[in-house]
Amino acid sequence: MGGAEPYLSEFKNAGNTQRNPSFNLLYDMRYPNQNLSYRAFKNKWVGLPLYPPSITVDLLHDGQAIVYASWNGSTETVAWQVLAGPTPFKLAVVIFSSPRTGFETDIHVQAAGPYFQVKALDSCGNVIGTSPTTYVKIRRNRRK
Repeated sequence: MGGAEPYLSEFKNAGNTQRNPSFNLLYDMRYPNQNLSYRAFKNKWVGLPLYPPSITVDLLHDGQAIVYASWNGSTETVAWQVLAGPTPFKLAVVIFSSPRTGFETDIHVQAAGPYFQVKALDSCGNVIGTSPTTYVKIRRNRRK
């Protein structure tokens, strides 16, 4: 594609007509401000960040928790594995594989921890990233 305008479009197939100009349109975009592009290239891109995945945990009740896993920039993560345990050195897998659901995946687990970790899995089930181990303080109800 080429031109001297701040617009870019991609079409699935040829066959657009004056009557139906967006018949095969996949997307349209416009560069911000006065940015102009002479050419645009579409390439296959793989994002594998140099930093580890992120994890946050909300402890619920009765040994349940919600684990939030994300890895900004990763294009290869398709699922998450969740580990939990009583110490950072005694973690066991509590969820073997939970599908990634967008930027941040929330995973309900039957585990009180208080230590948790997530592992990012690729389409073959290989571990491609491991979060730091996180400690979640167990809140006790105080009597007055």
